[in-house]
Amino acid sequence: MKTLTQTNSPEQKFWQLDAQLSQNPTEIAIIDTAITDLEHLLGGIKPGTATYSLDNQTDAVEQIAKILAQHTNIQNLHIISHGSPGNLYLGTTALNSSNIKNYSPQLQKWRNALTPNASIILYGCNLAAGDAGNQFLTQLNQLTGANIAANTQPTGNSKLGGNWEIQQLIPPSPQKPKLALTETTLKTYSGVLGFAPRLTSQLAMAPSPSASATSTATGNLT
Repeated sequence: MKTLTQTNSPEQKFWQLDAQLSQNPTEIAIIDTAITDLEHLLGGIKPGTATYSLDNQTDAVEQIAKILAQHTNIQNLHIISHGSPGNLYLGTTALNSSNIKNYSPQLQKWRNALTPNASIILYGCNLAAGDAGNQFLTQLNQLTGANIAANTQPTGNSKLGGNWEIQQLIPPSPQKPKLALTETTLKTYSGVLGFAPRLTSQLAMAPSPSASATSTATGNLT
């Protein structure tokens, strides 16, 4: 059975999946614990992928920066979380065009861990949709230097309107990225990676990284 081990120090707190540890991984998967059917996805991560599950009590962008500080030469960073057009939801953190520049120092740390031609693969629903999606992906590309892949449609179970058509959009490429999840997991996942409207509105009001308080979001998942 795959288990998550908490990693604690005065500077960092997050969870690491024991079964997926690799001495020098080139693939990292970051999973938000708020997603539907979390255990199913954790069990479906491909071997050799260093996998981390975020602590939802602290800023997620900073957490990822601290995780990546332990690694170099990462070719693919997979972020498995909820999304909406132009919004990447990570725990209580909502990253979008209105606040992404505030995270420039953290995103520079992301960049330092990546190879020159690395990809950031975002799994959230509808994240690339519309002008808001394109603007956000472009800014993330500029700040991290990575190729950015995301979905313009819901991600997940086809019976709920989802798919796994995650494509490299910035810069455009006809070659689809290889996902961190096994084919069996993609076919059997029961949910979609998007929030219900009530929770989306709560996350939109979450504080910026400079705020001292941490908000807690509650609501229904789709």
